[in-house]
Amino acid sequence: MTNFNLGNQETRFVINVGPYVSYLLSEKEKINLLENEVEMDYYRKKLNNKYGFGLCLGLGISRHNSIGLFHVESRISYSLTDILPNTGESYLSASKNLNIELSLSYMIGSKSLKRPDKNVI
Repeated sequence: MTNFNLGNQETRFVINVGPYVSYLLSEKEKINLLENEVEMDYYRKKLNNKYGFGLCLGLGISRHNSIGLFHVESRISYSLTDILPNTGESYLSASKNLNIELSLSYMIGSKSLKRPDKNVI
């Protein structure tokens, strides 16, 4: 992913954009249907693809101060691979993942991790 930081030392706007790769570790399905509900044809089917890849875009803001770093970011990911088999038997034409997430972070600074002074060689 590519990371762009815009702003000054205290407040920065962050843009993350690029591809992602994922791998399914396990799958579990639990379906509780009401009495008159119709069971969809993709229920109780194993996923077709354990690997996935797609595109990701994130927008956020970081605020540095004396007690640490506060960071808020919203990210959207869209899969380019299908997770279920697309056969003529199903009414599904595609089965791609779309994820939207919000992350809140607080990071504590360490004196040993700070950038060295530019004047020191």
